[in-house]
Amino acid sequence: MDRLITLWHVTPAKNQESIMSFGVMPSLSEGKRMWAYWVDEDHIFWAIAHVCAKRNLTPSDLCICLASVEARRLIKTCFRGVYGLDTIVYPTDCFSLAPSFIYDPLAE
Repeated sequence: MDRLITLWHVTPAKNQESIMSFGVMPSLSEGKRMWAYWVDEDHIFWAIAHVCAKRNLTPSDLCICLASVEARRLIKTCFRGVYGLDTIVYPTDCFSLAPSFIYDPLAE
């Protein structure tokens, strides 16, 4: 068995339910290539900023999906720590970046 690498995929939060049911599907890519982009832990903040800029969203409009992927399946890009995958990946977890509540100290 090939070694597993933990990677993250950043996407609009509206996709979260579909992703947890059907996986991250490269066929739905809106980029130049028909693959889904995944990043290592050192590039999560870059990925959040990138998706926000490309889609005119705020971080609270996004979710992050986490998956363990076999290293041999990765497509290397020209950026270290940024990978493409042209197959469906089923994340182990997917969570929203929206705050679950806003703390208001004056409300107490």
